Amino acid sequence: MKRREFLKGVAASAAGAASANATSVISDDLMNSEDAPITASHFGAVRALRRNGKFEGVLSESELDFFPISLTQGLAARTYDATRIARPCVRKGYLEKGWQSDKSMRGKDEWIEISWDEAYKLVADELKRVLKDHGASSIYGGSYGWYSVGSVNNPQTLLGRMLNIIGGYTTRKLNYSCHCISAITPHISGTDEANALQTAWPTILKNSEAVLIWGADPINTNQIAWAVPDHESYLYFAKLKEQMQKRGVKVITIDPVYNNTAKFLGSEHISINPTTDVAMMMAICYEMMAQGLADEKFLKKYTHGAEEFKAYLRGESEDGLKKDAAWASKICGVSEDEIRGLAKILGSKRTMIMCGWGPQRAHHGEQFHWMATVLAAFVGQIGLAGGGYGFGYHYSDGGCPSPAAPVGSALSLTSGAATTSSAFPGLGSMSIVPASEGEWKNRDNIAIPVSRIVDCINNPGKEIDFNCKKMTYPNIKLAYWAGGNPYMHHPDTNLLARTFEKLDTFIVQECFWTASARMA
Repeated sequence: MKRREFLKGVAASAAGAASANATSVISDDLMNSEDAPITASHFGAVRALRRNGKFEGVLSESELDFFPISLTQGLAARTYDATRIARPCVRKGYLEKGWQSDKSMRGKDEWIEISWDEAYKLVADELKRVLKDHGASSIYGGSYGWYSVGSVNNPQTLLGRMLNIIGGYTTRKLNYSCHCISAITPHISGTDEANALQTAWPTILKNSEAVLIWGADPINTNQIAWAVPDHESYLYFAKLKEQMQKRGVKVITIDPVYNNTAKFLGSEHISINPTTDVAMMMAICYEMMAQGLADEKFLKKYTHGAEEFKAYLRGESEDGLKKDAAWASKICGVSEDEIRGLAKILGSKRTMIMCGWGPQRAHHGEQFHWMATVLAAFVGQIGLAGGGYGFGYHYSDGGCPSPAAPVGSALSLTSGAATTSSAFPGLGSMSIVPASEGEWKNRDNIAIPVSRIVDCINNPGKEIDFNCKKMTYPNIKLAYWAGGNPYMHHPDTNLLARTFEKLDTFIVQECFWTASARMA
C-alpha cells in the first residue's frame, strides 16, 4: 500500500457520519469533489481541491465534519506562504564556528541554506559531542507543540524515541495548557481531570436541570482539537439551547467577559473579577451550609477533611474570616444576592459544573479546580446522571460519546521512569516497545516541569520541590525542538531569548519561520 493511500484510509476511517450541509469555498470546476483527496488539521478534515497540480482550496463536507469552521480556509494559503522553509538552514556564525559561535546573534544572523546530507551530519556530530562531553541529561528534547495531528508521525514522539536510542535526554512533565489541573487533581480525585472522559452529552441533556459553565468558552475553543475534530459538540450545545426552552434547563456562564458561549446559548451571565473564583466558590459552599442545602451525607461518606474545611468557611480558623457572600462579594465583584442565588440553584437542581482551563493559568492556579471539585462535593451529585463536574467540555469536543473499542497510541514516548504524554494525549499510552524492553530499557531520564525550562537552564544543579518530591535541575547544553514553538508557549519571551543564549546549540525542526525557528 502506498503511503498516501494509507494516510487517506486512516483519515476516512476517522471521519464520522454528519448532518451539516456541504459548503464549497471555491469553484467546483477546480476538481470533482469525489476525486479530491482528504486531508486534515487541528481545524478539521476537508477535501483538498487542486488545479494544475497546486492546492488551491478546501471543500468542507458533511461526511467529514458535523460543523465545519472557517479556520480551514487558511490551509491552502499557509501551504505556499512566504514563511514556509524551503531547505535546511544554518545560522552563518554557527556554520563557521559551531557551538562556539556568538549566541547573541541568534535571531539576527544571516541564514545559509545547506544540503540535507550536510544538515544530517551537522546535527549528528553535535549530538555526539554533547553526549560525550556532558552526558544525556544535557540534551533537552523539548518538542512540545501542536504541529502534527497524527500518532505515527508525531514529532514529539519521534524525537523522544530517537534521543532515547542514541543515549537518552532530559524530557518534560505536564503541559502549558492544563499544568495545574494535571498536577493537583490526581491527589484530590485520583485521576488527571484535565484529560479524563467527561459525562456524555446525551446524559446531560436528559438529566441535568442546571449547567454552570465557569471560566470556559467552548463555542470558541472547540473549533480546534489535539487531533482532528469533527465538531460534534456544536450539535450538543445547540440541543442544550433547545432544552433551555423545552424543559427550562438553567444555564449560567461565569466569566469576566460576556463570551461566545453565553451569547450563543442566551444564558445568564455573571461577570467575575479575574482570579477571584475561589473566593466565590467558597462563599457558595458557605451559603449552601447556611441554607441547609449542602449534602452532608455525601461529604461524610465520600470526602476527607470536610469538617475542617467547613470550620474554615465559618471563620473558626486562624484568619477568623467568615467566608460568606458578603465577604466574597467585595473580592469577586459579584453581588451577595447572586452568590446566594447560585447556592440555592446548586442545592436544589441536578447540576453539571463545567470548568475551563483558563483560570488555572495564574499563580496558585491549582486552587480553582481543587475548589470546583469541593463545590461539586457540597452539591453531592458526583456520580449521579447529569450531575457532578467536568473540566474538559471546552476541549476536543469533550463529552461527545466515545467508541467502546479500546484505543491507544500508534507510538508511545514511554522512556524508563520518566514517562511523558503519549503521542496522542487522551488515548492512553499503549506502547509498541514497553519501557522495560528495547534499545532504551535502562533509560532513567530526568523529567522537569514543562514550565520550568527557563529556570532550569539558568540554574543547573538547583534543587526544587515538584509534586511532593525533590528534584535537581540538569545542566542543559543543547535543546532540540520538533513541531513546536516555545517562543509562542512560554511567558516572557525576552527572558527566554536571553536564557537560550546560554545553550551551546538550539536545533529546530520546523516547516515555517516561526519565532523559535528564527532563534535556532
